Amino acid sequence: MMPSFLRFGSLQLAAKRQGISGVETVARHALAAIARMEAHDDASTAYLDRLPVAVPAELRARCFYGKLPEASCAAKADALPREALLRCLLSRVTERTAALLAAWMAVGFAHGVMNTDNLSLLGITVDLNVFGFLSTFDPSWQPNYIDETARYAFGEQPEIARWNLQRIADALTGTSFVSDREPDAEIWAVRHQGEWMDPQEAAGILQGFDETFEVCRVARMELRLGFPATGQPCATGGSQPACLERRWREWLAAARADYPRASRGLAEIAADDAASAAAKLASHAGAAERDLETLQALIGDLRALHGERDFRAAIRAAVPLATPRSHILREAARIAVLKNPGETAAAFLSEIQRLLASPFDSAAFDLDDHEDDPREAWRGVSLTAAPPADLADFVKRRLYGLPKEALRHIQTSCGAQ
Repeated sequence: MMPSFLRFGSLQLAAKRQGISGVETVARHALAAIARMEAHDDASTAYLDRLPVAVPAELRARCFYGKLPEASCAAKADALPREALLRCLLSRVTERTAALLAAWMAVGFAHGVMNTDNLSLLGITVDLNVFGFLSTFDPSWQPNYIDETARYAFGEQPEIARWNLQRIADALTGTSFVSDREPDAEIWAVRHQGEWMDPQEAAGILQGFDETFEVCRVARMELRLGFPATGQPCATGGSQPACLERRWREWLAAARADYPRASRGLAEIAADDAASAAAKLASHAGAAERDLETLQALIGDLRALHGERDFRAAIRAAVPLATPRSHILREAARIAVLKNPGETAAAFLSEIQRLLASPFDSAAFDLDDHEDDPREAWRGVSLTAAPPADLADFVKRRLYGLPKEALRHIQTSCGAQ
């Protein structure tokens, strides 16, 4: 269960209907829940303990939902006066939302419908409806079929998060909401007289989003490239891991590479010379061959930065081999709603659950990561019509195999496929 169902929109409703007193009540409830979460490690931090590279305690707490070394203002919410309370809420929500968006962008997650009703005041992921994980690394991809303007596209998510945080600031400062067409749109703040937060102070707090997002995004991407997490941004002309990961993302987009396979594949080409490694990785990820020189340079710089350190184990520990791609979840959903799915279908669902429960465990995937044509695993196979002879191998290939082009851009709408 979620610690709380409070959303960004909860503050908007409280501000309009109850004024500053309602906002204060919501703020205290939200901060109490945040304080409980900050008092211990989130379950998602477990994989950090298996990494062969370091994650400093400060970054673990700031970017990975680890236990805070010192309690934040949220732990004192009950005793805070209203002004300090609202300041604390905006600060904690901004910080935690920035860390959340960094996690989404690092793993290739697209939420699909980031309005104020679907973002949590706790800085956690809620309302998994039209979400999706990237196959092709395409910042313009949106998993929501009805998002015709691509407002919630994968690459737009940080900006949309900023927009939503500004709506929280509006609620705290008594500012009319964007697109509010109700009769009291311009008068609710006056009608609910109270000590609203100072707009300039709110704006100053919101400026912290960009720094936290960048620090946390870099830290997560450093781990995915096998480096210790530092969160240090790329300096102009620098060659540190942050600059390398920026070039890596640029190549992924230009080559339209499969993000899960390209990321994991880096661990499997360490022994090859840069030229053959680039060709092998591009083929493995279904990427365009015109960018091989760029990829070759990236691989060379990756090795140079790592030096004598064997980074393969670090990448395998940070990049899952199993990704819940949309076409896998669609097939699982179709089976789940069957009244009598049958023994094979039930086993299929069980196998998916088992593999996704330990996605970093390479021992659970007894596959050649560089099969000649991974797309062969998709041809002429239907679990419900003609179950494969080796179910476990079939599921493994589906979770890691390169999907057919038609399956790489699946969109959903309101739970439908």
